Amino acid sequence: MIGAYDLKFRGEYNRHAQAWMDSVPCQVIGSLAMLSTEVSVLLLTYLTLEKYICIVYPFRYLTPGRRRTVTILVVIWILGFVIAFLPLVCKGVFRNFYGTNGVCFPLHSEQPETLGAQIYSIVIFLGLNLVAFLIIVLSYGSMFYNIQRTGTQTTKYTNHIKKELTIAKRFFSIVITDSLCWIPIFILKILSLMEVEIPARRCVGALKAVQAEHVAPQVCSTRSSSSTLSRITTHYSVYPRDKDPRWEGVEMERFADEADVVIVGGGPAGLSAAIRLKQLANQHEKELRVCVVEKASQIGAHTLSGACLEPTALSELIPDWKERGAPLNTPVTEDKFSILTEKYRIPVPILPGLPMNNHGNYLVRLGHFVRWLGEQAEELGVELYPGYAASEVLFHEDGSVKGIATNDVGIAKDGSPKDVFERGMELHAKVTLFGEGCHGHLAKQLYKQFNLRGNCEPQTYAIGLKELWVIDEKKWCPGRTEHSVGWPLNRNTYGGSFLYHLNEGEPLVALGFVVGLDYTNPYLSPFREFQRWKHHPSIMSTLEGGNRIAYGARALNEGGFQSIPKLTFPGGMLIGCSPGFMNVPKIKGTHTAMKSGMLAAESAFSKITDENLQSETAGLYIPEYEEAFKKSWIWKELYSVRNIRPSFHNYFGLYGGMVYTGIFYWILRGKEPWTLKHNGLDADQLKPAKDCTPIEYPKPDGKISFDLLSSVALSGTNHEHDQPPHLTLKDDSVPVAQNLAIYDGPEQRFCPAGVYEYVPLETGDGMRLQINAQNCVHCKTCDIKDPSQNINWVVPEGSGGPAYNGM
Repeated sequence: MIGAYDLKFRGEYNRHAQAWMDSVPCQVIGSLAMLSTEVSVLLLTYLTLEKYICIVYPFRYLTPGRRRTVTILVVIWILGFVIAFLPLVCKGVFRNFYGTNGVCFPLHSEQPETLGAQIYSIVIFLGLNLVAFLIIVLSYGSMFYNIQRTGTQTTKYTNHIKKELTIAKRFFSIVITDSLCWIPIFILKILSLMEVEIPARRCVGALKAVQAEHVAPQVCSTRSSSSTLSRITTHYSVYPRDKDPRWEGVEMERFADEADVVIVGGGPAGLSAAIRLKQLANQHEKELRVCVVEKASQIGAHTLSGACLEPTALSELIPDWKERGAPLNTPVTEDKFSILTEKYRIPVPILPGLPMNNHGNYLVRLGHFVRWLGEQAEELGVELYPGYAASEVLFHEDGSVKGIATNDVGIAKDGSPKDVFERGMELHAKVTLFGEGCHGHLAKQLYKQFNLRGNCEPQTYAIGLKELWVIDEKKWCPGRTEHSVGWPLNRNTYGGSFLYHLNEGEPLVALGFVVGLDYTNPYLSPFREFQRWKHHPSIMSTLEGGNRIAYGARALNEGGFQSIPKLTFPGGMLIGCSPGFMNVPKIKGTHTAMKSGMLAAESAFSKITDENLQSETAGLYIPEYEEAFKKSWIWKELYSVRNIRPSFHNYFGLYGGMVYTGIFYWILRGKEPWTLKHNGLDADQLKPAKDCTPIEYPKPDGKISFDLLSSVALSGTNHEHDQPPHLTLKDDSVPVAQNLAIYDGPEQRFCPAGVYEYVPLETGDGMRLQINAQNCVHCKTCDIKDPSQNINWVVPEGSGGPAYNGM
């Protein structure tokens, strides 16, 4: 009855059992249930076959001896243990097998099974058990038929089989009882695997009463609570337009244009690649069309970083950058590093050679620097297209990348076409460079399409929040960098802060706070930790009397060397922060991003201009880029610091990582003969809310600390309101059924822009998720940290998002 009810109301029963399904007791009980079931099934099958042999072939030499019987029983128990405990041992293949496969009810879970678990479930339920059931039924049918046929003809074997017949009848009653229990489960399992929904009927009154008694009033699935509720997700990537009658007759043909190289993303990596390509084309007197598409309304408007720039790559790309007026106005003159307690600051000496030594670097407003790079690119003949978001990867028939398509415009919030609907444009190229930045949505597709992450660890991330302040000139020290770790984070939460004094014609400081997204407490709010950090005496003394003028946030790649994916594939390459080349202990990635773009450009240019080249695919495959990357200083730099970030995963956390860095990096310079591993996906690290302590944050005072919405207002963020939310959900019911029920809705805390909030249903009997997509600052944190991995960030209409001015 419960199984049938769950099949009818898919997810209704499931959401109340979710906490149980994810628990260790469920998995242990499920494995024990599987053990007892499979041993009993195999044992009954064996005993049935034994009686079959003794009765149908009543000869002594066919009867199993004691040794053989003991051996078979031992084998049955060993096989039972293997079947039952294999899913617990091989978590990578089966995940939460006993919570989602139907051994423990419900028969259907919103958590998808892995392919291995599905095959295993089918083999056990519909293979082994069904075959055993058929063997038992056929054996007993054959037995009784033979007894009836031979019993009337001769009494020769009557005494011999009399005892066996009595035992057989007893076992037959046991088998029939067991079979009657298994038949409905077989049927329900088949229906569940086929995802068949039982037609709606009136529920049993008692079942209604039980449901009403156990439903938590604050938890209600948006999808199943009311058919009148509008969809949260209306984007065509979730609800295809070819199945939507509102799109019938709409012209869907796109205009296509050709280029030699198309670059997605007008950041440091993409612009460096474009500049280098045109430099080489001019140097060799070759015609080369290079196009850069950028989703921001202006080049640099979506760029956010600290930023302390190491000028190595810039000097290689544009040696005369000073003469050209590059906006590097603040050389570092002073370095400070500290451990913070709640009230005190403990200075830590920065020894020569440590990552935090910034001698020779520059404090910059990276958005202004990127805008300047765009000007240099345009002077060389690069075509820049700001305000055009690349929304789709195009492929040739042979599977190689053909180019990209920009997003459609003129789609209403409900997913229907407006009168002003226009299709995006296709840009085809011989090779396409993807430099979207951290956690690019096209790169995610490419990782799966070409299995680019097959031989590396999952990427791990952090969220960085930043503000610009104009402070009292007496407190201003141009060129000073201050970094700190410790309070307000505990020792097991990776993170830290920066405060840079910029020389930009006014007493300006850039300050920021970084929190590793592998944190475990769902009550943690990176934004509120940032606001609390500013009240530390050593920070507040700088900010008092000042004026906050800008705010923004962005995710950062922190996986480093261990998480570098395959960089090349037929028709394209990954560059910059899209694959992730950030030097975590240095908190710098601009120089490595620029260098990767230059290496990709040099490799692509030699292939594109090779007149004798015979490519096996329509889109050029350029493995030389990856080879050049591994020979470059980026590879050496990232390898040398590969163990610093994962060294924080120890009992002592922050302090153990600092000791490791001081001993092994400073002395051995990363030459230790081992490589530490990360903890896995950041989305998997959150603990259930019931296992964590809520964090009480102080109210903002409006002078040093501020509320979220007034902060987002300073980012200049804006989106066309009447468009489908670009924060899409794979399943609208999951946020309430899982995230709110288990983790107390962590998206309403980890989002630094107030995009997600849980609000009461209009009926007053539960909650629903509300997505304020117009607030989104494009940080991608939700896509990364969502514990159910149900959120998929896609690009909105071009020009939407933040409008940073030199962040």
